[in-house]
Amino acid sequence: MNREIIEWLLEGPAWLGYAVELQLLDSKPKIQTVLNDDTIQETLERLKNRQRGIPAITTGFMNSDEYENPYWDLFFLADIGLNAKELDLNKEIDEFLTSQSSRGTFITEFGMEPSYFCKSAILLSSIARLGYQNDPHLNKYIQLLLSLRRLDGGWYCNENHGIGNVFQYETSCPQENLNILLLLGQYEKYRHDSKFASAIDLLLSHWEMRNAGTRIVYFGVGKRYQSLRYPAPRYGIL
Repeated sequence: MNREIIEWLLEGPAWLGYAVELQLLDSKPKIQTVLNDDTIQETLERLKNRQRGIPAITTGFMNSDEYENPYWDLFFLADIGLNAKELDLNKEIDEFLTSQSSRGTFITEFGMEPSYFCKSAILLSSIARLGYQNDPHLNKYIQLLLSLRRLDGGWYCNENHGIGNVFQYETSCPQENLNILLLLGQYEKYRHDSKFASAIDLLLSHWEMRNAGTRIVYFGVGKRYQSLRYPAPRYGIL
């Protein structure tokens, strides 16, 4: 990357400087500087709050479309390159993970069945990046996902679209595919596995339809999809 751009980025807030040094300059920035950043402190305060943070997810009244919630906050912290131990979030994350059902699912937000993996996969992908890749709860969740792949190689949140059910030949859901692949992509053994090529191909073919006004399930690739919105837990170009 152009050095002038690097210097410009380093003039930004402490959390941005930390990400640039860690991920672009391959250095080991001081963690305390980013932990003292006002934005990071506010984010951690929200995540620890029992009414609106990680402890509130299991109530089922969370909404991933609302700004400043665990879906957005964990995604943001993971993108910077921080981990749960550095952020002192292990207690809250461990509490959430122990809410896992015997089947491997999680309660996420209001109106969403536990089998709606498009929601829980957002959370689990961020948690994996925060240092939980080898946690047994994530492994159990991933094994469940792998067992539910559909005929076209992707996923659909409604189980009546699974193999052997009435809608088994319907196209998989782009949002479900994207978020599950985001989680699987945190693991070297899955990242280059050819068995996920069809799920990736669905996303690529969806993008190629952008000028045709075609929607798959409920998702299009029009102006809203192509707008830059960050953090990026929603189905969009980022």
